Amino acid sequence: MKVLKNKRNNFTVDLEIEVSQPEFNAAMDIAFKKVVKKAKIPGFRPGKATRAVYERYYGPGPIISEAVIEAVNTAYQLAIKELDLFVVDQPRNVDISEYKENEPIIFSCQVDTKPEVKLGKYKGVKVSKEDNAITEQAIDDAARHLQDKHAEFAEIDGPIATDQLIRFTMIAKIDGEILEDWTRENTSIRVGAKQFGDDFDRALIGLSKNDRKQFQVSYDADYADATVAGKTVEFDIEISEIRDKVRPEFNDDFVVKNSTYSSVADFRAKTRVELEEAAKEQAEQKINTAVIEAVVAESKVDIPAGMIQREIDYSIYQFDQNLRRSRLNLEYYLKLTQKTMDDVRQDFAESAEKKVRADLVLEAVSETEKIEALETDIEAEIQKWNLPEGQTLATLKENPNFNFEQLRSGILEQKTVAFLKEHAKIS
Repeated sequence: MKVLKNKRNNFTVDLEIEVSQPEFNAAMDIAFKKVVKKAKIPGFRPGKATRAVYERYYGPGPIISEAVIEAVNTAYQLAIKELDLFVVDQPRNVDISEYKENEPIIFSCQVDTKPEVKLGKYKGVKVSKEDNAITEQAIDDAARHLQDKHAEFAEIDGPIATDQLIRFTMIAKIDGEILEDWTRENTSIRVGAKQFGDDFDRALIGLSKNDRKQFQVSYDADYADATVAGKTVEFDIEISEIRDKVRPEFNDDFVVKNSTYSSVADFRAKTRVELEEAAKEQAEQKINTAVIEAVVAESKVDIPAGMIQREIDYSIYQFDQNLRRSRLNLEYYLKLTQKTMDDVRQDFAESAEKKVRADLVLEAVSETEKIEALETDIEAEIQKWNLPEGQTLATLKENPNFNFEQLRSGILEQKTVAFLKEHAKIS
C-alpha cells in the first residue's frame, strides 16, 4: 500500500492510495475463499471446489469484484493507521480505478477527521453563581407536598377550580356531527390535566354542580389528537360532581405516621439540611455548565456533519431506552406525537452539536494542560460504586461488557471541568 496523495483542508482529508499487485493477489486469495462458499458446482460441496474449477464455471469476474472491495478496504485501513488519522465518518466520494491485470489498483476518497480546536481564553473566564439560600417557603412547600401525598378528595358544590376532580356527561360535535371518541357519559377528569386541552379546562372554571354549559374549542393544526387537529369542537357538558383536595393537618402525629421524622420541628430542621445539600449540588452543576459554555464561546472549531449525526444517533438511542423504561418505545412516541424520524432528529440536532462542540473543546483543554485520568482516579471512582463482593478494577477490566474507555473518558471530563472551575472567576 502506498499513499499517493494526502491533502488536508480543515478537517477534510483527500486521499489517493495505491494497492500493489502482490497486495491485490493476496486479496484475490481472500476473495476466492468468500465467493466459493456460495458457489453451486456439481460434484463439490459448498466451499470445496478449487479455484480453477470455480473459474471454469463462473469465470474470474466474481473473484476480481470481491478482491477489489477487499483490497481497497484493507489499504484504506492501513493508510488511516499509517497517517494517524482520527476518522469520524465513513469515507465519501470513493473513486476506484478500472481493474487491469498485472497493474496496481488506485483509489481516491475523502474522509472527515476530528477537527482542530483553536482554544481561546479558558483560564479566568467569568461566571456568576446564583443565590441558593433555602427559604422558609421552600420548607413549607415540602410540607405541603407531604400533605398532598396523603390528601383525600371531598365532594363540594363548587365553583370548579384547577386541580379539582370533576365528573360530567359531555356531547362533543364537529360540524354538527357527533364525535364518538370524545362524547362521554359519567366520566371524570382532573381540571388542569389538559386531557382535552387548555381552553377546555379554562371553560370549566367557575362552574358548579349540576351546571350545564355549551362552548366551542378550536384546536391547532399540530394538536396531538389528529381527530380534532385544525378543527373546532362544539361541547355540551353537564357537571354532576366536584371533588376538592382536603389535606390532613400537618402536626407531630401526621409527621410520625407518614414520614421518617419524629416531629414537625425535626421535619423542618432535617428538610432544610436536605434541601441545602440538593441546592448546593444543583448550584455546582450550573457552575460547571456555565464554565463550559464560557470556554466554548471563547474557542473556535468547525465540526464535521458526521460527528453531529452520530451524536444525534446516540441521543435517539438514549431517548428510546428511557421510553422503554416506562414501557413505551420510540415507535409509540412517533405515533402519539405524529412526528417522523426526521422531526426527532431535528429535535436533537441543536443539543447534539452543542455536546460535540463542548466535548472537543474540553478534550483540547485536557491535552493542552496534560490532564489525565490516572489509574488511581479510576480506582477511586469505582470505590464509590456499590459493587458485588470481590469485584475490583482488575475484574471489571476483564469483563467484555464493561466500557472501560467510557469510564476513563468521564473521569477525564470531570477533572478537566474541575480544572476550569478552579481557574474561573466566580462571582
